[in-house]
Amino acid sequence: MRKLLPALLLCAGCPGLGQVGFDIDTNGSSQFQGNPAAGFLTVFPGFGGFGNLDFSQKAEFQNNNTRKDHVAEARLSKLTLKVVSPLGDPLSFISTVEFDVGATGLPTVKIAEATIPAGVSAFDLTLDNQDLAAYVKADSFSITTKGTGHSPVHDTTVEADLTMHIVANVL
Repeated sequence: MRKLLPALLLCAGCPGLGQVGFDIDTNGSSQFQGNPAAGFLTVFPGFGGFGNLDFSQKAEFQNNNTRKDHVAEARLSKLTLKVVSPLGDPLSFISTVEFDVGATGLPTVKIAEATIPAGVSAFDLTLDNQDLAAYVKADSFSITTKGTGHSPVHDTTVEADLTMHIVANVL
């Protein structure tokens, strides 16, 4: 049993027999309007590219001999915010941020959040351990954001890079 335990621990989270695991990457961007007075953000903009997501046409499903309706489990494995313009500017104008997922007929749930430290231009969010299989299988789903902070001094583009790990039954 002692020799078997390390092998069992290594396979925790591995797909079962007849299943395959793979990652899907997607990203979105958001434009924050600059304001030299740096007043409070009155509206926290959403990230373009995260509305009405439909993974049915993602090549990763075909490459792994499965379809989105065969998803057994889907979990966010990484969500990173980074300033892409002006390159190297800090994210510190954002104080807090939260990402939620929703789909028709399903509740909206929090999937990630962060308090952004000063001086960083990229930051990995803390992920909630939510199984998102029902959202991936839906006709479409959306990822929305809310947050607090102040306006950056000049127009700033922030990108959100998301990786979702999928476990699906093979066809």
